[in-house]
Formats: sequence, C-alpha cells, structure tokens
Amino acid sequence: MFAEPAIRPSIAWRTSVFAIAWLIVAGPEPAGWLIGLPTVVLATWVSLRLAPPLAYRFSIRGLLSFLAYFVRESLRGGWDVAMRTLSRRMRIQPGQASYTCSLPEGLPIVLFAGCVSLLPGTLSQRFDERTLSLHVLDAREPQDAQLKELEVHIANMLGIQREAAHV
Repeated sequence: MFAEPAIRPSIAWRTSVFAIAWLIVAGPEPAGWLIGLPTVVLATWVSLRLAPPLAYRFSIRGLLSFLAYFVRESLRGGWDVAMRTLSRRMRIQPGQASYTCSLPEGLPIVLFAGCVSLLPGTLSQRFDERTLSLHVLDAREPQDAQLKELEVHIANMLGIQREAAHV
C-alpha cells in the first residue's frame, strides 16, 4: 500500500558523505584509504542501524505548502480562539470528538497528532488504533473537513500516495 524505505539511495548518499568527510580529514593520499575504507563502511552501517531510512520521500513543494498552511492555520487558530473567548457571549461549547485518520503509522500519524492542535479550537488527546480523540472548543462545529485538509498536507509533504477513499 505504501512504499518501503528506499535503502539503496540512502546507502549511496551516506557512504558518499562519510567518504567525503574522510577525504577532508585524512587528505587525498591513497594510503589513508587503508583505514578510511573500512571506517567509511563501518560508519555507513552504524548510521543505517541508528537512523534507518524513512519510508517517505519529502517533497519540497509539499513542505512549502505545509509550512504556508501551518502558519496560516496557526494564526487563524489563535485569532479564532481569542475572538471566541474574549467576546461578551462566549461562543464555545467544549466537548469531545473523534476522527479516523487514513495516514500510515509512524511519522505521518505522529506529525498529524502533533499538528492537530494548530487548527482552530482543537487539541489532540490520544490515538487508539487509527482514531484520534480530540478536545474541541465548540462541539457544535464539525471538525472533519479541517482534519482531512491537514491529513492531505502531511501526505503531500511526505510524498505519500493515498487511497482515493478516506478509511
């Protein structure tokens, strides 16, 4: 359903970085590679064990779109909460809501849960399986549309090919 980690490009990239670092430290003498080559291989192996490649390919366009969305919604969220709570007739009715997320487990869902609180009047509480429990400032207002929009921005940023139907 979702792509597996791209291990080969990660190995090539990491090996290149460590080889360049060795070249900078030890210089271009061929004798230095007697120690350098095993060191580069070991450093690559350790880095793959400690920080495995992600299963996602970050999209620069998706990242820029997400950042613009994040700033816009953070400002809108702050303004909305301030206007609701500071007005003479407080337009709030605190309550609970839930949302079923279709993003894959791991980084996408953690990022989604963390970003939910930037949306106007929402605060993530916990995840059970694929369902996010929310505290909402006004339970009379539906939250699904703005949560779906956040999900789409995260999927685009991480290059996730999503199914057409919301699970």
